[in-house]
Amino acid sequence: MSRLLAGALVALYALALADSAAAHGTLSPNLAAPGSTARFTIEIPNGRDDARITGLRVTLPDGVELEEIEARQPRWAASADGQALTWRGGPIEPREFDSFAFSAKLPDEEGELALSAQEQYDDGPGPSFRLAVTLAGSTAGTGRDEGARTLALTALAVSLVAAAGALAAAIFSFSLLRRKRQCSVPKVR
Repeated sequence: MSRLLAGALVALYALALADSAAAHGTLSPNLAAPGSTARFTIEIPNGRDDARITGLRVTLPDGVELEEIEARQPRWAASADGQALTWRGGPIEPREFDSFAFSAKLPDEEGELALSAQEQYDDGPGPSFRLAVTLAGSTAGTGRDEGARTLALTALAVSLVAAAGALAAAIFSFSLLRRKRQCSVPKVR
């Protein structure tokens, strides 16, 4: 039984880590054609209750050429310095989100591109996190991801975390019940 409980806890931990990576932000589209120019949107949620997001810094990998950086919300100022894109202003209040956009010319080779990102809170910088785009084949005719796929994947991740939590709770409850039955002493009359 303890192996099963340990396995369930490891699975729950792995799912929580995967979900926490997505909690910092998502990049869409996450699939693009090599050599193309693509417009990307980064969705940044503020999962903290005690601070507001006042900035975002994204570093493009080598081989990616910035075409345009956008400040989609009038309250944000956007700037670029080499491969570093910065948005300042906002803020993004706790439990809210905002989006940031840029266009870039992508390398000709297939593979995965990793962008480094970091949120700036009103009480200091947050941890760095990774955003990725896969360069593969041609994406002609696939259209832009307007968030439906991202929403579906997020819902799936939340469902899996909830299911793993329920499984872990059931296993824990069963082990407690089993121990209680083994330790119970019949009443003497």
